[in-house]
Amino acid sequence: MEKMLCFLAVALMAITINGSVRAAGEMSVRDILLRNEQARKATNETGVVDMILTDKDGKVRTRKITWLADDTDPVNRQSLIRFLAPKDVEGTGFLEIEHAGSENARWLYLPALRKTRRISGSDKSDSFMGTDFAYEDISIEDGVNEVDDHRYRILRSEKMNGADCWVIEAIPTSAKEISDSGYGRREIWITKDHFVRTFAKYWDKNGELMKQLSSTDIKPLPGGPNQWRAYKSYMENFQTGHTTRLIFTDYYCNSEIEPSKIFNARHLESGR
Repeated sequence: MEKMLCFLAVALMAITINGSVRAAGEMSVRDILLRNEQARKATNETGVVDMILTDKDGKVRTRKITWLADDTDPVNRQSLIRFLAPKDVEGTGFLEIEHAGSENARWLYLPALRKTRRISGSDKSDSFMGTDFAYEDISIEDGVNEVDDHRYRILRSEKMNGADCWVIEAIPTSAKEISDSGYGRREIWITKDHFVRTFAKYWDKNGELMKQLSSTDIKPLPGGPNQWRAYKSYMENFQTGHTTRLIFTDYYCNSEIEPSKIFNARHLESGR
């Protein structure tokens, strides 16, 4: 029954966003983005991620995190990131809860200070824990909750990372998104077979190329029906010379969890 309700909710979202249900082969840019959002969601998923941070002088730092996302509500995702190592960041946690029609709620817990900080929308362009990913990069910026804050168009079709892709331009249009986002423009490569983002470019508000993301090793996610994920991602910041590499391991979906006990400030701080 729960799966049927989720299916109906997603179908209604498709009608709301597109105004009508299009026949196969007549996909609009919004159809593609909605399918990309659907492809990025399972009932829930977990993974362990190795992070390799390299500065412009070649100095390397490594971190390990766990990542848990819940999509029981097909519109409003809940996600939790917890740092496992090294010692100086161990126990640090980040919680995000999406809210349709309003600003997402984001909290960062710093165990060394025993303090939880609310991350406002105006902070979402800030670096996440010294990586080359901003807080806004962790969110699903082009899903049903955010799609009306941008203007999209399909630029072309081309191969990227071995896959046929649509190349989609995204430009902020709402006053809030223009103010809060760190980007003036993005280009997104979405694969035509599994609707997975495999590449992206980010320009700053001065029109200068800022960052580039390459997501590879795309394969099925254990535990999910036709769920595909990129197991490796590499973000390069051209303006700082800094890079962040992510490698997902122990990645699976649709496990037995109790979202109400996990996605809250108490669990963020205590870990239990």
